[in-house]
Amino acid sequence: MSAAVVEELYGRYKRAALATGATLLLDEDPAPLAKAAAGLLADSRAALAGADGAVAAPLEACVRASAELHALLARAVADGSSIGAADADRVRASHSDLRREVWKVIPCEYVPCSGVHRHDHRHER
Repeated sequence: MSAAVVEELYGRYKRAALATGATLLLDEDPAPLAKAAAGLLADSRAALAGADGAVAAPLEACVRASAELHALLARAVADGSSIGAADADRVRASHSDLRREVWKVIPCEYVPCSGVHRHDHRHER
């Protein structure tokens, strides 16, 4: 299992999280996103089952974040797009944990790089 798998799942998670926010904000149907989130959760669990070493922690965080996102979307489908602050807080917290773990295996994720510090951006992903 490699950092490329973490990067792929994290990218899917970010797209799903952004789409969830937009869908709920615009009062659109969350059902298609709930299905996509279920697929992401299944894929994250499968990746974690075969993980070892440095990618295990980010994959565990991806499973938790995907599970929270899926649960939020399932509640939104069941409740007609109505979610509470506690729901959003759980997703936000799991997202922060995921981002923190991903930064450990994918350098400079999210962080604008000024070029002033000393590290090489030519790493392979």
